[in-house]
Amino acid sequence: MQVSAGGNHSLTLGSDGNAYAWGYNNAGQLGNPYAGSRSLVPVPVTFNLQLVITGVRFDQTPSTGLTRGNDNSVTVLTPAHQPGTVAVSVDYTLGGTAQQPDTSLRYTYLPAGGVLASRRHRRERHRLLHTSHE
Repeated sequence: MQVSAGGNHSLTLGSDGNAYAWGYNNAGQLGNPYAGSRSLVPVPVTFNLQLVITGVRFDQTPSTGLTRGNDNSVTVLTPAHQPGTVAVSVDYTLGGTAQQPDTSLRYTYLPAGGVLASRRHRRERHRLLHTSHE
């Protein structure tokens, strides 16, 4: 249906709606790691859009203990902070490529039993269920 050509490779959008590529693949330009360094016939283009959280900051202070769960969850240890609401920044990759941090989240530190939140750490765990990417 559509064809686009690079210096040493070509891409096409087939009538089946799938993308295909052929030519040199020495820099991964075919979008298929299994195509070898060169393909003389069209190979399907594959996409790895796995989201991986690489870091979390609370009010620009990095958290520690980032752990990934088997159920699309992450756990971090919140850094010490005065009580109040702070911005949370999440660093992540999509398909292995770093993305702009997500800064839309907020977290509220609360005083705990007469001990200020600044002297306590909490382990936070959240599931990644409704993540959308454009």
